[in-house]
Amino acid sequence: MSTVAQLEASRYGAAPFELYRFARGTEEWRYATTEDPFVYLGQTFAPAVIRRGELAAVDEQGTRQLEVTLPRTDPLVTQFIGGLAPTPVSLTLYRSHRGASDVQTLFIGQVSALTLEGAEAKLLCTPMQALFSRTVPRVAIQRTCPWMLYDVNCGLAAAAFTFAASVTAVNGLLVTVAGVPNLGAGSTYYAAGVLKLGEARAFIVGQNAAVLQLMAPLAGLAVGAAVELVAGCDRTAATCQGRFANIANFGGFPALPKRNPFDRLT
Repeated sequence: MSTVAQLEASRYGAAPFELYRFARGTEEWRYATTEDPFVYLGQTFAPAVIRRGELAAVDEQGTRQLEVTLPRTDPLVTQFIGGLAPTPVSLTLYRSHRGASDVQTLFIGQVSALTLEGAEAKLLCTPMQALFSRTVPRVAIQRTCPWMLYDVNCGLAAAAFTFAASVTAVNGLLVTVAGVPNLGAGSTYYAAGVLKLGEARAFIVGQNAAVLQLMAPLAGLAVGAAVELVAGCDRTAATCQGRFANIANFGGFPALPKRNPFDRLT
């Protein structure tokens, strides 16, 4: 059986594929460029529409970076809507060939930026060796909470704030739902939350009673569809306590003065 190195140099026998393993704490998102699921190290990588660029993008510090492109509606992408998580998402990229006897590791790093372009999302990933030279604090001092909702720092379980609903109307990005609490006038309970349709997810950018505004269209969403709504958070101390009773894990500093005491600037 040939090795990856031998098949890379082959003119006729090459049949490359790649495996992407994103991870944050105990959560993992695994993708493969194969037509069928691929099992490696006891983990299953699912076929996905995913591609990457060369390790050639360079930031202002001269660090070579890797750009990975996924559909905008992919469950991984929704983790970054509203900003990068304080708990970083790592990426390990593997490459092999059909019929090869080994798998090579091409890249190890973490997601450092997200850009949305139409129906696609581009994740910019920084190599792990470049992260060791980082001198900027990971968490900024700010009035609002810096934690990503439901991450390990937030401490909340998303399942406790997830509700089954039914769709009663769809008008572009506006979706009307029924059968869940907190749909009254003035409610923002689901704003900055997520609407789930099976494995697909869409970020909720606004709420007007029972009408939710999505950031992007969700394929297959129609009247009568059974969905799940996950509560959102505006990262204020009032919402943290009033909605989630989670003020003990609030990471912001709401009493931070608005005026800088040193230069008197706001």
